[in-house]
Amino acid sequence: MEPVLIAEIHVDELPLDAGCSWLGTARLLLEIASAAESVGARLTFRFRKRFAAEAARQGSGNVLRLLEEQGHEVGTHCHGRSLGRSRKAVDACGVDNRGVSPGMVQAGRRYGRLFDRAAALGFAWMTDSPPLRVWSAAGLLPWVPGRGYSSFRNPLGMVSVEVSVSPFDWGILFRKNGKVEHGFRVGHKDFRALASLLERHRRREMPWPWRSYFCFTMHEHNFCAPGSTRPCSSSLDAFADFLTGARVVTAGRVASWCWEHGVAECREQSRSGTHGLSSKAPRLVALKPSAVATPCRRFAHRGMALAAGIAARTINVKVGSDALHARWHGPSRPLAVLLISHAGKRGGTTLAGQPWGLRFQRLASQGVAVVTWDRRGTGRSRKPGQDVDLAPGNPLHVADFQAVFDEVEERLKRLLATNPPSPGQSLPPIGVLSFSSGVLPPLRARRPMAFLMDTEAPADRWSLLPPETGPAAPGSLAHLSLMEDSAWEGREPVALVGRIRCPYHRLQARVDHVHGRLHLHAFLMLEAALMGKAPEIRLNGGRFPWNRSLLPGRIHQNSRLVHGWIWDEIERARNRVDHLSHHVRRA
Repeated sequence: MEPVLIAEIHVDELPLDAGCSWLGTARLLLEIASAAESVGARLTFRFRKRFAAEAARQGSGNVLRLLEEQGHEVGTHCHGRSLGRSRKAVDACGVDNRGVSPGMVQAGRRYGRLFDRAAALGFAWMTDSPPLRVWSAAGLLPWVPGRGYSSFRNPLGMVSVEVSVSPFDWGILFRKNGKVEHGFRVGHKDFRALASLLERHRRREMPWPWRSYFCFTMHEHNFCAPGSTRPCSSSLDAFADFLTGARVVTAGRVASWCWEHGVAECREQSRSGTHGLSSKAPRLVALKPSAVATPCRRFAHRGMALAAGIAARTINVKVGSDALHARWHGPSRPLAVLLISHAGKRGGTTLAGQPWGLRFQRLASQGVAVVTWDRRGTGRSRKPGQDVDLAPGNPLHVADFQAVFDEVEERLKRLLATNPPSPGQSLPPIGVLSFSSGVLPPLRARRPMAFLMDTEAPADRWSLLPPETGPAAPGSLAHLSLMEDSAWEGREPVALVGRIRCPYHRLQARVDHVHGRLHLHAFLMLEAALMGKAPEIRLNGGRFPWNRSLLPGRIHQNSRLVHGWIWDEIERARNRVDHLSHHVRRA
């Protein structure tokens, strides 16, 4: 089942700011609409206050009314401010103004307040992209917010039809010298980039009926030259060619499918685990998040797990004559893979995401596979009678990490060989998230990691010995002399972190899981990475050394932020891979 397309045009009034006429912009919009109509498509337009107020002065024949009469959707747009005034200006044009793009990204951490404001103004559906991608079902299913995010004026609840791809992702918006630049005169090359993103979206493993829609946004000035409102015919032709043959609907149509075909039924199915819809129903499902005050806390656990197809699978990894027990959480054809490296006496499949409070369902719903494993001597990888040193830096555990990394890489290569990729597609990036001294195996393994996220790892021999460790403590290094350098060779992360050639991201809370409120070891690691070969060094989401802030409380109390930073690292890694593939093709 191919996803339906939602083509959204934001009228940001840039030509007006550049000295162009309002009438010229209105003609530009009608030309864009005609290009879509020529292939049977209908667009979703979003207007800001300034343009809509001028249109209202034109009377009943204004451009917003003309677009609506031709079957296009007309709604409100703002950048986090003046939402009420923008709604009032669009309403004055006499259109059915029930959809909104309120500017969630521009609102930052106040996006929840803006969401409530939009619902209170009576909007029925929203097309926007929240900051940090806190809602992880982008372009896969509409959803109805839970308690605290449903409007008293809208008994059905405001449906979020989230934008599937940012204009930055396909190049019509970009940053240059610290400023956001707009792409003009888009052409076939730009829409081929969008088509590749659509193909990647289509290939995501989503069982029936969750593959639903692909929503992308543009601006009216993308179709013309800078400072002009005259559309380029090549841009309109490229736009029409992209829409040809696709099923293009408005955002309101997707929202209406939610209401017409079983919001309540789908909520019940999420709880019961049954997900069949009648054959006449469109293949769209609205899942309701659990009833919490903020929509980013969690989704309905069972429903999202089934929707993302993330039933964990066991994989056996050969290491010489031994076999490691490993678990693959997420889609079999992922966009990226995250390896989680643990330390201590417990197995990695048991610890999983506990130290960070992570739920693998959220990552899997974004197309990310998570791999955990039990090191030799722990969990199900432990053999009867086998005595394995569990102290940090054991070469056996380095070999375990290498074997897991190689197995994952080989699986991804076989997947690309059996399923020919689209042009320019390369191997999904493999990143590493480590906890405590679990950072030692990836540091010593010499594998092509896309990034390394290190969580509260010790730095040197003094921080490797917790205050409570005694000579009799199992798995400790207390028997080693602090004055004997050769005994600590290969065991001190601070001496190894400067060798890695991938981005290094340190996660550190104010209350360390071992050393309490002592954080010197964190900054020792960051300074060593800064003096080494890592291309990017970050601390808690910000670039180091400019950012030196620590997370409040303990690390597991900041799971939402950690999840967002993991996704940010994955996005940056994918962009680097795509950029490299582009240069390889050009060469």
